[in-house]
Amino acid sequence: MICKCSNLPGQIRQERLLLQQTGRESGVAFSAYLSASFGASTFGIKREMIYDKIECNVGNGYDNNTETFRAPIKGTYSFTWTTCTSGTDKGEIGVELLINNQVHGSIWADSETIGDEECSTWVIVHTLNSGDVVFTRSHSSGSLRGSVRSDRFMRTTFSGWVLF
Repeated sequence: MICKCSNLPGQIRQERLLLQQTGRESGVAFSAYLSASFGASTFGIKREMIYDKIECNVGNGYDNNTETFRAPIKGTYSFTWTTCTSGTDKGEIGVELLINNQVHGSIWADSETIGDEECSTWVIVHTLNSGDVVFTRSHSSGSLRGSVRSDRFMRTTFSGWVLF
């Protein structure tokens, strides 16, 4: 951060301010995505999303066996998830983010017209204790149609990182 400071009237100087160290040796961050598209209508409600391709897992908080994130340290985290859909009969799916089995966010992707494609993204910031569990699942109500898309053109993803 650059700060404009003045010690004497009429004089201005610029100083670079450095952020204080947090005392953490390393950070926590993960990013995962679905490796393939699948039919939304056969998936069902309240089903955990399986993000089987891990691009980043600093701090080993994302468990590729359970496809959930378990906070390795106490802190304030940011999470984002994106769901993409399409279909010959319109694509439609809702996805919720849960922290310790409580819903803290919800998105809905609806392609609206036949052959259309749609993605929805949400971001939340939440303070977690060490061991708290975060995951996404299909919405607890509503219709599921078309395909959940995750391919070279669009990806269904789940990511998170510790802020401080």
